[in-house]
Amino acid sequence: MSISRFTVEDLPALDALDPAMRARMMARLRWHISTPYAVAVKHTGPSGTVTGLGTAIAHQGTGWLGNCIALPGTGRSIAEGELQEALLAELRDHGCSTVSTVVEEDRVSAWTRMGFVTESRYLCYAGGSCEEPTLDEVELCEPRHVLGILHLDRKASGEDRRSLVGEHLYVGRIYTEKGRVRGCYLPLLGDGPILADRPDAGGELLRWHLPHVREIWLPEANAAARAFLEQRGYSLQGCRLRMRLGDALTWQPAMVYGWIGEGLG
Repeated sequence: MSISRFTVEDLPALDALDPAMRARMMARLRWHISTPYAVAVKHTGPSGTVTGLGTAIAHQGTGWLGNCIALPGTGRSIAEGELQEALLAELRDHGCSTVSTVVEEDRVSAWTRMGFVTESRYLCYAGGSCEEPTLDEVELCEPRHVLGILHLDRKASGEDRRSLVGEHLYVGRIYTEKGRVRGCYLPLLGDGPILADRPDAGGELLRWHLPHVREIWLPEANAAARAFLEQRGYSLQGCRLRMRLGDALTWQPAMVYGWIGEGLG
């Protein structure tokens, strides 16, 4: 058994997954393989067969653990801890003093044994109906808005995610007030994150996003976003816990109206 980098040559191993999962992981792994600040590793058995894989991403001093998947049909029980430890080592090599992850409630004890502490909860809402956007304050992202978006993202996340955000500004929408960026929606980044420093900006950007998705995840601490959803018939469908290893981040969950994704926060 060994852990090594996942490469393009390893992609056929995904054929063991169901079609929907295979499509998601294929796109995700291609991005991780070609992105210098992302990590993809594989777990192989004695015969060299890929039996599991894991992903992570490193920002400027902070990182996120993503998927750790055991491939079906390998005839092996994958040591998930080995993949997690390998990813943590990679993130430390990238200079990450804080590593975060999002986990199911029944997995908290396993992560706690690794030294992670619970920070907060993300909630999933679905089943409602949202009206169309109406305000002129929302416009397409242009180069002149980039610094404002990065400032908003850093304030909300407590992280320097400039590389990740900068790659996904195309067709992004922003909410402006007198030239100032008060909110942003990036539909091409993960699940389509929405950040805003005011409830009216967050609500208007939710109107852009909700008609195109079946569910949305956001921090439990964002009371304004939860009220917006519940007023439109959305109901709670599930929750996951955000956990951290290392220094605490000064993030502001009340500014997050929709997360990027489970492996990105």
